[in-house]
Amino acid sequence: MEQGVKQNHYITADISLFKIIVAAIFIITISFVFGGCDQEKGDTGNTNEVTLDYIESVMFQQPHLLDSLLKNIDTLTITKHEQARISTVKGLIYNNEGEYKQSIEELQKAETYFIEKGDEYHIHLNRLIRAFSFEHLKLYKNASELYGQCELYFEEQNLNKLKFRVSLGFLRMAQHLNLDKLALIERLKRESQDFETPYFQAILYTSLAAIERNDSLKCVYYEQARDIYFDMQRWLSVYTVEQNMLFARIRIAKPEEMANIYNDFMPKDYPYTLTPRQKVRYRYGKAYYLARQNRYKEAIEVAEEVLKEASLLKIKHAEYYCINLLGLLYKNIGDFEKESSALERIILIRNNETRRIREAQILAFGAHYRYSEQEREKLKLELRNIGLLISIFVIVCIVIALLFVINNRLKVYRRKQNHLEYINSIVRKRFDELLTTLRSEKAKHTQLINQVEKAKVQFDESIVFEKLFQNIEKGRITCWEEFEISFTEIRPGWKERFRQQHTTLSTKEINYCMCFYLNLENSIVAQFCDVSIDGVKTAKRRIKDKLGKKRYKDLVQYLKTFD
Repeated sequence: MEQGVKQNHYITADISLFKIIVAAIFIITISFVFGGCDQEKGDTGNTNEVTLDYIESVMFQQPHLLDSLLKNIDTLTITKHEQARISTVKGLIYNNEGEYKQSIEELQKAETYFIEKGDEYHIHLNRLIRAFSFEHLKLYKNASELYGQCELYFEEQNLNKLKFRVSLGFLRMAQHLNLDKLALIERLKRESQDFETPYFQAILYTSLAAIERNDSLKCVYYEQARDIYFDMQRWLSVYTVEQNMLFARIRIAKPEEMANIYNDFMPKDYPYTLTPRQKVRYRYGKAYYLARQNRYKEAIEVAEEVLKEASLLKIKHAEYYCINLLGLLYKNIGDFEKESSALERIILIRNNETRRIREAQILAFGAHYRYSEQEREKLKLELRNIGLLISIFVIVCIVIALLFVINNRLKVYRRKQNHLEYINSIVRKRFDELLTTLRSEKAKHTQLINQVEKAKVQFDESIVFEKLFQNIEKGRITCWEEFEISFTEIRPGWKERFRQQHTTLSTKEINYCMCFYLNLENSIVAQFCDVSIDGVKTAKRRIKDKLGKKRYKDLVQYLKTFD
């Protein structure tokens, strides 16, 4: 028997070692499938990473600073991940300048890398900027699709400021997509109030003014935005809003009020200098209000000067508006030759702009298709990896299940072996007593008969106990009531005799003793008595203390004395 126990110990040890090996293989496989660390990103604490983190935090709030901030990047130590992030920022810069072709090319470089690396944050940051481009290119359905994807991601990640930008995009396209503009405005007002800085309320008012057709209401929105920017001392935004408000006020003013409105704009004490683009726009305002006052010759003189300056500085929007205004002014004074020349120039600018937009649209569609293809390929690869992982997981589960079955079989074998040894020891003891009686007192035939009959009964009982254990193992006995009936059939009156001897024990403790009598495993006792395994162990210690038994073996032997 000792040799059998040692053999079982070695088998159990081998199984435990095998479990450890399987678990190690499982973990290594998962690491292999999903690729480990990204070596391209480098040290996240380096100077470039910190600078880019700051740039991304202000890239939508202060876009005029992006060029100067990018100059702080150390180009000698730059990684591929940092270069992709820089391309994203450049894409926004080009988009703000109306250079959509360059913007799309920069975003394409960045997004190809981010899709390959699975960087979801920067993928959606790129999508947001691409949505801006689609919106400006009047591809509203495509812009709406990208805005929708970004909105879901930013909401899941609690990136509320970026989600607010998405909502502004939907607001700008509301009339093109048949959206409920009033509901969008109410939601944006609630969201803007949740931010710590009033800046987001200012950009909401600016957006509302941009989509508003009523000039009087435009002025109200611009004035609200201007006041917020003024309190924040963001002078560039103050001047931009005031210029927009200037043109709206001129459009609704009476002719005699226009000059005062225009002249009152410039004397400012703000610590800010107008940019060349703003100066050109301001001077165009003079030609505009002179034209509205029917002072055509003065307006033509100012507009021609502004056109020269806009052409020199390559400010296309100002150039287009000046030529368009001059065409109307030449028509009013009857100079049809110059009017025709202006119209030809306008048509040429429009054709060039249309061609430029078409090229940008085609490029945007192509880039959008390539992004979709890359994402599909990435998804296919992930699905293959998941399939491989599931296969490995199923194999590991099967191996673990087999190990569990083998372990249970070994436990059953050990229990049967221990029980058989116990029965055999009793049989040997009884027959030894019988032989002793035969040798010493041959005349006592009655005692001999009793001993033999008693041995026979005990041997028969061993068979009954064996059947009881088999019924438990095969799940035929699953609850306490079935177990108590089977036990009472084998040991009638045992429970009553034991209860009379030990009146201090509770009914549940006597039930435990019936299980301990058969030396059942803790898990089976826990099942029958409807408690946890730890509860069985606690009960066993408590009963041993009450009965004065130090070892569990002594307790089992004591319980059998009540047969």
